[in-house]
Amino acid sequence: MKKPIIVLTIILFLLIPSISSAKSRGTTAATFFKISPGARSAGMGKAYVAMADDSEALFYNPSGLALLSKDELLFTHLNWLAETKYECLTYAFSPEVFSGKIGIGLIYLHNDQIKYTSNGPSWEEKDGYFKFYDYGLVVSYGRKLSKLISVGSNIKFFQEGTNLKGDLSYKTPLNFIFDTGILFKRNSLCLGLCLQNIGPAAKYKEAKIDLPFKVKFGLCYKKFDDRLRIALDLNKPNDHKVSFNLGLEYVLLKLVSLRAGFFKDEDDDSKNFTLGGGFKFKNYYLDYAYTPHQDLGDVQRISFCLKGSYQELWKEWEAKKEIKERKKVRILLEKKEIKKDKVKDQEKENQEEEGDRWKELEKRYLKKYE
Repeated sequence: MKKPIIVLTIILFLLIPSISSAKSRGTTAATFFKISPGARSAGMGKAYVAMADDSEALFYNPSGLALLSKDELLFTHLNWLAETKYECLTYAFSPEVFSGKIGIGLIYLHNDQIKYTSNGPSWEEKDGYFKFYDYGLVVSYGRKLSKLISVGSNIKFFQEGTNLKGDLSYKTPLNFIFDTGILFKRNSLCLGLCLQNIGPAAKYKEAKIDLPFKVKFGLCYKKFDDRLRIALDLNKPNDHKVSFNLGLEYVLLKLVSLRAGFFKDEDDDSKNFTLGGGFKFKNYYLDYAYTPHQDLGDVQRISFCLKGSYQELWKEWEAKKEIKERKKVRILLEKKEIKKDKVKDQEKENQEEEGDRWKELEKRYLKKYE
């Protein structure tokens, strides 16, 4: 157990000095990848590098995909800052042709109601509203090297732009970056290391902008049969100093989850506490997170998750359908039997009435000819 911990620690301290030599803060591209894609991670203050055991691992530590026990579909919607909307859809599954797990994530960040007015020749006849948008596509792969160690990597494509015309409009080329990570898990302890946003500078027309390269180290401790989880992340982005995230999750009766967290915002140095919760029903999960951002406003997230392969879900649906059909048939048969009994009773009653009528006629006949 000590050897993996030592290896992860050495890698971390070898990488941090090289990153610290970069500029402490600057303009970066693809900053929308900093937004938490799910309510579970957001409710825990984004302390998720060692916690990642679901489809959110695509964005925190792709090696966590290897820990998925079932296929998973996750959708998140939130109203981001300044009336900006954010949607994220992820799907993680086990391929049939090779071992490991594959994850695919789609991100759409947009604002359709930015107002502008004419101001000089370049704005002529352009009063109204314009739209800006960011697209992101993440493709990940994670697998277990052993019972204790998992590794994973992903590639992230992104494009940004506006729908203005002329010189004011822009649309970046399709840029790409990589993530790679490793996860060590033994008993109640998990350690994770992830290098995020590795790649060339993003192209914006004729300019190039640095990417928010980041080193993340995480620790997660589990207690009471995984009902209690405490997570801590250390982050070193190239555009800011070292920061940390702290998160807590407690599961009640395997149905309800309560979460809390703390993080220091990398952009404005604000300190924020987060709250969240979740509810589970069979294979369905509904999660909520509340994240305050001081002067910028509060953010509320809602995530819906479905766990289980489509084959399993299809079989379950077919089984439920068959049960309903059998129930209908049983009801029809019962109704038919009841109807048969009614017919028999009616026939018996008719026969009795007919017999009584003949007996009465027989009495009259005998009485008449005595």
